[in-house]
Amino acid sequence: MNPYPPIVLVAAFSGWCLWRRYREGHLLAPASGLHVQILIFFGLGGLAFVGFQNSDPLLAPEEVKHYAALCCWPLALGYVAAVVLERRIFRPAPREEPVLTEAGILTPGAVSLLALLGFGGYVLEGRINVPGLQSVPSYFKILFFPGLFLSLTSTLSHRTISKQVESLIIVLASALALFTPWRSVLVLAISTILLAFALTRPSWLVPAYLLGVVSILVLVPFQNLKKADFSAFRRQPVAVLRESLSMPLAERLAQVEELARGRLDYVREMSYVQRALETSMPPRNGQTYVNIVSQLVPRILWHNKPEMAHWAGFDLPREIGLLHKEDEYTSWAVDMFAEATYNFGIWCLLWFVPLIFLIARGIENLIVKLYSAPQAVLLADVAFFFFFLDITTVIFAASEAIALLLVVKVVDHSMTFLERQKPQATAPAFKRSRRRRAKAEQLPAAEP
Repeated sequence: MNPYPPIVLVAAFSGWCLWRRYREGHLLAPASGLHVQILIFFGLGGLAFVGFQNSDPLLAPEEVKHYAALCCWPLALGYVAAVVLERRIFRPAPREEPVLTEAGILTPGAVSLLALLGFGGYVLEGRINVPGLQSVPSYFKILFFPGLFLSLTSTLSHRTISKQVESLIIVLASALALFTPWRSVLVLAISTILLAFALTRPSWLVPAYLLGVVSILVLVPFQNLKKADFSAFRRQPVAVLRESLSMPLAERLAQVEELARGRLDYVREMSYVQRALETSMPPRNGQTYVNIVSQLVPRILWHNKPEMAHWAGFDLPREIGLLHKEDEYTSWAVDMFAEATYNFGIWCLLWFVPLIFLIARGIENLIVKLYSAPQAVLLADVAFFFFFLDITTVIFAASEAIALLLVVKVVDHSMTFLERQKPQATAPAFKRSRRRRAKAEQLPAAEP
């Protein structure tokens, strides 16, 4: 079977849907994050997978084509069904993008708080051993890129919130890009910058895109060298940077290709899952989703709670062949669509993809009803946009979504409280003076 038609279909539909949502003022919404994930990780990533099929370490070129086509046709058909439901039945009314209205103006304190909480989440993730608190940094780190995005849109639309806040966020974003071993942070940072330009300065999008390409060619080799020996980077960061800058262009392109074909390619993950199901791995028959409930219970209340993170991130990718068993450090949790296939089989994507989009659309409706302050609604929309863009396994996504709703609810209460504390004397005084002026205009002029 030819894998290109379903992959091109997925890429074309996702690009068209994003364009329509952009024109209708709904680009920053949970469902849009899903469309972006489909476009990048299945459309562009799928093209990279079948286009560089000879470079896959464990699958022969014939297997790449076979499994890519086998996995992408159900995905494409399920995605088309989801798009039809969205455009025909659940299509939201057109509006102006909220980030470009008064709702997009957050106080410097609010943006700083988002950035600091998100940065703390990245720094502290995996370093807290207190029972019941290990997952808290994972919940907070989701706030960093929404804070970065809102800061950028305020600046690019000439509504600079504060030079100090801008400097703080730029320093924090640079620190994350330089001092964390995660390449996904680099991808998210560049995507956030391009998205901010697309909304506020469309005429600058092409130069910003070219700058993003150059940044990827420069930073991906640096990220790979840093990740290969992170202790050496900590000792001599400048030396690692110089080594990456001296790398020839051909090697840079090869490393970018490896990133696109590996970490940005969910078709490859589904292919490995499908091969494992056909050869050695029994289907889970929904057992994975039973554990969602257990993940909602804090470990401090349930000491023997099933440890799903190790299984999903370490055992499963080695069982299906994504990672070598000799690799004792790398974690790789497969995406939620591959997770659905190892539970119910590949054709479950016909109903699973529309179901995920319906859940995202339901969260959009819930956000409007749950929060009072327009800024809180916008923050929730942006946060869930990035949440669905970056979502992997559903095992942990449910607890992260609930935690994110609660965090934004706290922000909403804080904004509402501060709004109520503002002095109300100015408005009544203005009304009284206006009444006095109207009364004076009705009186006859005084005779000399």
